[in-house]
Amino acid sequence: GQSWSPIRSTVGVSELVCFGSRPARVDAALIATLREREMAQQANPDALFNAGDSVRITEGAFAGLEAIYQMNDAEGRAMVLLDLLSKPVAMTEEFKLVVA
Repeated sequence: GQSWSPIRSTVGVSELVCFGSRPARVDAALIATLREREMAQQANPDALFNAGDSVRITEGAFAGLEAIYQMNDAEGRAMVLLDLLSKPVAMTEEFKLVVA
């Protein structure tokens, strides 16, 4: 049989979607669409935000706070500036937690 270990050990994968004991099948057209989107995102990782954009953090300890978007890092996180105690503080947030 196949080993699912390489998939389970992939960063960001928490578990496989299964129906009973069988892994779910995904349509090839959906896979192709996701790959196209991923390639477009990799070609222009800053496409969602521009440096200096005002963003709001939506989850975590800083939820609801306004920040200034700086850039992406290689790990898919966003570097932002938060105004904490009247002083700008640079920090990284999971990219999915930052919205315009």
